Amino acid sequence: MRKRKARRRAVGKDLLVLQARSVLEIAYDVGFNSKSAFYTAFRRDTDKTPAAFRKAQQADCCVDPNEAAG
Repeated sequence: MRKRKARRRAVGKDLLVLQARSVLEIAYDVGFNSKSAFYTAFRRDTDKTPAAFRKAQQADCCVDPNEAAG
């Protein structure tokens, strides 16, 4: 059971970063019954809301390493 839950959260993370679908759609797609349940599990795992995680990942991927180096 734990492996399945961990897998759902991992897939949810991937979908948040790779797709522009809503958090609710992603929550349902990975097997959660509500947005609230997904948020709770996600925050427990990452210390961020799904929206904050998505925003942080998108910011990280779009930083030019040459500019970040100085």
